[in-house]
Amino acid sequence: MVDTLWCVDDFATAFLSVRFYEELTPTRTIPQAIQAATTWLRTRTPAQFLDWCRTTLGFSPDDLDRCELRLSRYDSASPFAPRLYWSAFRANGLE
Repeated sequence: MVDTLWCVDDFATAFLSVRFYEELTPTRTIPQAIQAATTWLRTRTPAQFLDWCRTTLGFSPDDLDRCELRLSRYDSASPFAPRLYWSAFRANGLE
Protein backbone atom coordinates (compact mmCIF):
# COMPACT_ATOMS: atom_id res chain seq x y z
CA MET A 1 0.00 0.00 0.00
CA VAL A 2 1.07 3.56 -0.70
CA ASP A 3 0.03 6.33 1.63
CA THR A 4 1.04 9.86 2.56
CA LEU A 5 2.32 11.41 5.74
CA TRP A 6 0.42 14.69 5.25
CA CYS A 7 -2.08 16.37 2.91
CA VAL A 8 -0.69 16.59 -0.58
CA ASP A 9 -1.18 18.75 -3.66
CA ASP A 10 -3.93 17.21 -5.84
CA PHE A 11 -2.41 18.22 -9.17
CA ALA A 12 1.05 16.84 -8.43
CA THR A 13 -0.38 13.73 -6.79
CA ALA A 14 -2.54 12.85 -9.78
CA PHE A 15 0.47 12.79 -12.06
CA LEU A 16 2.70 11.11 -9.50
CA SER A 17 0.11 8.34 -9.23
CA VAL A 18 0.04 7.82 -12.98
CA ARG A 19 3.82 7.75 -13.12
CA PHE A 20 3.95 5.34 -10.16
CA TYR A 21 1.87 2.81 -12.09
CA GLU A 22 4.06 3.27 -15.15
CA GLU A 23 7.10 2.53 -12.99
CA LEU A 24 5.53 -0.48 -11.23
CA THR A 25 6.64 -3.49 -13.24
CA PRO A 26 6.97 -7.19 -12.41
CA THR A 27 10.67 -6.62 -11.71
CA ARG A 28 10.25 -3.46 -9.62
CA THR A 29 8.91 -3.37 -6.07
CA ILE A 30 6.40 -0.80 -4.81
CA PRO A 31 9.09 1.15 -2.89
CA GLN A 32 11.29 1.17 -6.00
CA ALA A 33 8.39 2.38 -8.15
CA ILE A 34 7.58 5.17 -5.68
CA GLN A 35 11.23 6.22 -5.67
CA ALA A 36 11.41 6.21 -9.46
CA ALA A 37 8.13 8.14 -9.80
CA THR A 38 9.09 10.79 -7.26
CA THR A 39 12.51 11.23 -8.83
CA TRP A 40 10.89 11.59 -12.22
CA LEU A 41 8.31 14.11 -10.97
CA ARG A 42 10.75 16.35 -9.13
CA THR A 43 13.21 16.52 -12.03
CA ARG A 44 10.79 17.42 -14.86
CA THR A 45 10.82 20.82 -16.46
CA PRO A 46 7.47 22.21 -17.57
CA ALA A 47 8.31 21.37 -21.20
CA GLN A 48 9.24 17.78 -20.31
CA PHE A 49 6.11 17.41 -18.20
CA LEU A 50 3.83 18.73 -20.95
CA ASP A 51 5.54 16.54 -23.53
CA TRP A 52 4.85 13.49 -21.34
CA CYS A 53 1.21 14.56 -20.96
CA ARG A 54 0.93 14.87 -24.74
CA THR A 55 2.81 11.78 -25.86
CA THR A 56 2.18 9.29 -23.06
CA LEU A 57 -1.15 10.40 -21.63
CA GLY A 58 -2.60 11.55 -24.94
CA PHE A 59 -3.72 14.98 -23.75
CA SER A 60 -5.62 17.04 -26.28
CA PRO A 61 -4.46 20.57 -27.13
CA ASP A 62 -7.15 21.95 -24.81
CA ASP A 63 -6.04 19.65 -21.98
CA LEU A 64 -2.44 20.73 -22.53
CA ASP A 65 -3.46 24.39 -22.40
CA ARG A 66 -5.24 23.83 -19.08
CA CYS A 67 -2.29 21.87 -17.75
CA GLU A 68 0.13 24.60 -18.81
CA LEU A 69 -2.03 27.21 -17.11
CA ARG A 70 -2.04 25.14 -13.92
CA LEU A 71 1.74 24.69 -14.13
CA SER A 72 2.14 28.47 -14.16
CA ARG A 73 1.23 28.43 -10.45
CA TYR A 74 4.41 26.47 -9.69
CA ASP A 75 8.11 27.20 -10.03
CA SER A 76 8.92 27.94 -13.65
CA ALA A 77 12.09 25.81 -13.84
CA SER A 78 11.10 22.67 -11.92
CA PRO A 79 7.45 22.82 -10.87
CA PHE A 80 7.52 19.83 -8.56
CA ALA A 81 11.07 20.00 -7.20
CA PRO A 82 10.04 21.23 -3.73
CA ARG A 83 9.75 18.39 -1.25
CA LEU A 84 6.14 19.17 -0.39
CA TYR A 85 5.05 17.73 -3.77
CA TRP A 86 6.70 14.33 -3.50
CA SER A 87 8.22 13.53 -0.09
CA ALA A 88 4.97 12.64 1.71
CA PHE A 89 4.56 9.34 -0.16
CA ARG A 90 5.66 6.04 1.29
CA ALA A 91 5.16 2.31 0.98
CA ASN A 92 3.36 1.11 4.08
CA GLY A 93 2.78 -2.42 5.34
CA LEU A 94 5.41 -4.05 3.17
CA GLU A 95 8.02 -6.33 4.56
